[in-house]
Amino acid sequence: MNCASSRSHAVFALELEISAHDGRRFTPKLLFVDLAGSECAERTGASGKRLSESGTINRSLLALGC
Repeated sequence: MNCASSRSHAVFALELEISAHDGRRFTPKLLFVDLAGSECAERTGASGKRLSESGTINRSLLALGC
């Protein structure tokens, strides 16, 4: 949780170690990502600190390629 914001992103990583019968090992990694949704300032009527926060959220989503 982000203490400076009411919204945040979360990432949970699960890494498994699997041993095959022939001695080979596999370590797949599964990532679960919960993204705070983007906001349209015009639609939500956000202003001040909330508007600044939504801009930061939108920029971080763009950096992730969403």
